[in-house]
Amino acid sequence: MRDIIYLPPARADVARIFEHYAYDRGVLDVANRIVDGIEQTTEKLLTEFPNTGRNLDYYKVGLRALLVIHSHWVFYTVDDRTVYVHRIMAAKEIKSWDELDL
Repeated sequence: MRDIIYLPPARADVARIFEHYAYDRGVLDVANRIVDGIEQTTEKLLTEFPNTGRNLDYYKVGLRALLVIHSHWVFYTVDDRTVYVHRIMAAKEIKSWDELDL
C-alpha cells in the first residue's frame, strides 16, 4: 500500500473548498462532509489502486486525475511508494484539460 502526500497546493485547495462551503455558503456540515469525502475517497482508492483515474501524460508525464465526491478532480502522480496529490479542483473550475493550472 502506498502513502498519500498532499502537496502544498492541494492542501490549499482543501482549505479553499472547506471555506467555500462553510463560510461563503454557510453550510458547515456540508463542508465537513465534502472535505471528508474527498480525502477518504482519495486515500481509499489511490492507496490500493494508484493507477485509477484518467491518464494525463499528454499534459505532464505521470499525471493522473480521479473524479471524487461532488465533482471534484484529484490530480496526482505516483511512484513505487507514494501518491503525490498535486491539486484538487471542482469540475466547474476546469475550463480546458489542455490549460490546467497545475
